Amino acid sequence: MSIFSENLRLQSNLSQKELSMQLNIEVSTYANWEQGRTEPSLTILIKLANYFNVTTDYLLGATNNKANQDLTNYEILLLEEQEKLDTERKKDLLNYAKYLVYCNNNTK
Repeated sequence: MSIFSENLRLQSNLSQKELSMQLNIEVSTYANWEQGRTEPSLTILIKLANYFNVTTDYLLGATNNKANQDLTNYEILLLEEQEKLDTERKKDLLNYAKYLVYCNNNTK
């Protein structure tokens, strides 16, 4: 948690004090998180994710994808189906998707 929160804070040009005020917590509490001494509660973790517009998974280091976006049902189904494919078929699927995008962009 410490690496991501500090990087996000610095990228946002915020001091520990400024971010602590935004989260309604003591500066020392936030400093302890960055130094890895303690960890934020789930409620604060969600507040941090919302504040920086990232996922909680990103804050926890479970993913490198910062995006906090909802997937449509179609996107979820497509992801679930592609996970069942071997590497070669995934490449085929990607090439076919690129072909469909090309066709879509050139028929308008």
